[in-house]
Amino acid sequence: ALEPAALLCEGTRIDSFQDPEGDKRRITEAEVLEAALEVAREAPGLIIADFAARNVERLLIFLQVAKETKRRLAISPGDAYLMEAVREVWPDLPDVSQDEHLVVFADVKSAPRPWEKTLRGRYERKGRLVTAFNVRQDPAGYILCFSFFDIQDIIDIEPPEATYIYSSSEAFNEEKELDLWRLRNWLKHFHIRFVGDPEDPNSDKRLHASGHASGQDILELIRTIRPRLLIPIHTEKPELFLERLEGEGIKVHLPKLGGAVELG
Repeated sequence: ALEPAALLCEGTRIDSFQDPEGDKRRITEAEVLEAALEVAREAPGLIIADFAARNVERLLIFLQVAKETKRRLAISPGDAYLMEAVREVWPDLPDVSQDEHLVVFADVKSAPRPWEKTLRGRYERKGRLVTAFNVRQDPAGYILCFSFFDIQDIIDIEPPEATYIYSSSEAFNEEKELDLWRLRNWLKHFHIRFVGDPEDPNSDKRLHASGHASGQDILELIRTIRPRLLIPIHTEKPELFLERLEGEGIKVHLPKLGGAVELG
């Protein structure tokens, strides 16, 4: 309705329309919950859930998994701080200090930063703080929210058996590929079952739903807004915008470094 002069549009997955099966199988968060529950119900010991640090929706999915499998979801102090902040605008978000299935995991640190020390103290006074010792005493009672950068805390827990659920994106650069390689070595060393390895063709793809729109959805968005000028950004294949929107009355401008864009 605004008849925009220009639209900046990301295109991370603009090429997904070239895979018909991919468009048919766009994973939803409901499917992630379903798949995670299937894994958790069969996991006899500790469960470790790996997902993006600021993905609150995915955190809520694993909280639901914890509730349905009678476990407690142990989140990091950073996660707890994020949830406190988000509750200011999303009051229905669970209160970490009140939800019986939520606790804060305090890893071993010689000198926690001031904000973390304050937060740990607050949750400890409320009986919501757990340590590696607590998890070691009852590994089957917890789902730990860990990532590659937290995996060293397994040294202090030493679970007799554990399942690592990878619910995050595949490696998209060399650094991430190396992180995944290191992660596999850590899990192999501690005999931890790895579920959802993005490089395993047989892994359950329902354990992660991309936060980026598919090519089909991106094009639907553009056609609905109908800007006079479309400027693709954040994409490795900007030329696909030209191909897919040819003859539709939407001018596509592929930006160049240092170049000007005339809005007219």
